[in-house]
Parts: sequence; C-alpha cells; structure tokens
Amino acid sequence: MTKDLSEEDKAELSRRVNMKAIMYDRTVYRKLNETAKVIELEDVNEVCFMSLYSVICMENETPVLPGEQNWPTITDILVVSSVDSGMNEKEYIFEGNLMSDPRYVADVLNN
Repeated sequence: MTKDLSEEDKAELSRRVNMKAIMYDRTVYRKLNETAKVIELEDVNEVCFMSLYSVICMENETPVLPGEQNWPTITDILVVSSVDSGMNEKEYIFEGNLMSDPRYVADVLNN
C-alpha cells in the first residue's frame, strides 16, 4: 500500500506514473495523427493496431516505483484490431503460449 511509502517516495511514484502516461499518450496520439494523414493522402483500405499485454503474478501487493518491478510474466496476450474503409471492425486475440502453433493461429483467424 502507498501508505507505507514516505511522502517523498509517494511524490516520486506519482511523478513517474504521470510521466509514463503522458509519454504513452503523446506517442499514441502522434501515431493516430500520422495514420490519419496517411489515410487522407492515400487510398487506405484497412488500418491495423497491435497491442501486447503481459499477464503478471503480483506476489507482493506493495507498490514499487515504475521500472523497479520484478514480477514474473505468466503469459502474453497479443490483440490485433483493425477497421476497414467501411468502418467494419475486427479483433483477434492470441494467447502467448499458443501463438507459435499455426493451427491455433489459423483457428483464431477463421473464427
């Protein structure tokens, strides 16, 4: 719990979390704007977006400063989303431990 942290550590934690959120937002918005410009200038049929999520095991619920976590990854999840020129959306979710199996990938893509 953050109540166990000193005021100085709480302030540093807040600063680091906010900085990461700002940097992420700037990166996402910059990429969205870049993509929008390409769509305006070229004949784009579909836009895809991939996100990789890691499922972690949090054995200790005491918060630590970002970048100092040492939590073991249980598995990864890959999410591939797309929207076409007709505004039709698709989303595929792949479980990390199965992604190397071509039959699994084909099954996800076909269903």
